[in-house]
Amino acid sequence: MPAVELALATVVLPTAAIIRGLTGFGFSAVVVSGLSWALPPAQTVILALFLETNASIHLLPSAWKNIDWLLLGALAAGIGVGTPMGIALLAWLAPEAGQLATS
Repeated sequence: MPAVELALATVVLPTAAIIRGLTGFGFSAVVVSGLSWALPPAQTVILALFLETNASIHLLPSAWKNIDWLLLGALAAGIGVGTPMGIALLAWLAPEAGQLATS
């Protein structure tokens, strides 16, 4: 990773983590919008998804009894439709267009 991208990542990632720690959300939005200035959006989205999942997985056991299964089913259906479309769009768009759209 070039020095400029590494420097940006060392500012954006801790900032996003602090925002998530204070508010409970927003990590992915800050990571994707911040890192998309220097990295292709496809890479930033995957990074944000991976980090957000790893940061949140430990919450599942305590939240299990409070899950609204009907709502979760509706969300899962939306994810099943939207994710392939989003992946196709990221693959189809030129990285510069994705960076502009994300910013």
